[in-house]
Parts: sequence; structure tokens; C-alpha cells
Amino acid sequence: MLTSCSTWDRRDVNKALWAASTATLIADWGQTRYTAANPDRYYEKNKILGEQPSLDAVDRYFTGAVLLNTTMFFVLPEKWQTYWFAGLAGFELFIVGRNHTRGIKFNFGM
Repeated sequence: MLTSCSTWDRRDVNKALWAASTATLIADWGQTRYTAANPDRYYEKNKILGEQPSLDAVDRYFTGAVLLNTTMFFVLPEKWQTYWFAGLAGFELFIVGRNHTRGIKFNFGM
């Protein structure tokens, strides 16, 4: 028997936004690894990482970013989760898109 889908509550929306923000962080991670592996062609614009970060530094940074993003799901009130995850997903989508137009690929196979 088929039943109609219920409307999403804020928790469902936040779960979807968490997934989107995490996915875009991981895409940025792959692009930043590509940048770090090609220092003769690209430089990093993230002031925390510096222009020529090592792969280890990139991995530590993004591991922390993904863990922080996940922690926000448990520590922020639901209303603020929506702002956090939507804002981060939008920001990261902009970064990943800009990197793509610069020719930066995704690379985790190093």
C-alpha cells in the first residue's frame, strides 16, 4: 500500500543540509589535494593552509572541518543548524565551482 510522503520537519531539512555541506567540503578537499600536488600550476588561497600546503596539512585541515561540521549537528540548536549547514554548503559550492573554472580537478588517489 502506498502512502503519501509527509512534509519534512526542520530536523529532516538539517540532515539534508548537513549531507550537502559535508559533500561540498569533501569536494573542496579533493580539489585542494590536487592543488597541493601541483604546486607548479596552482596555489592555495586558504590563508590557514598557506599557498603551498603539504598533502598531510590538507588532510588534517579537512578532517577537522568535516568533524567540526558534524559536531555542529549535535551542539547547535536546530534553527542555527539550518543557517550553519546552508551557509557552509553555499560557500563551499561557490569555492568548488570557482576551482573547477580554474581547471582544478578532484584527486584523492595520491
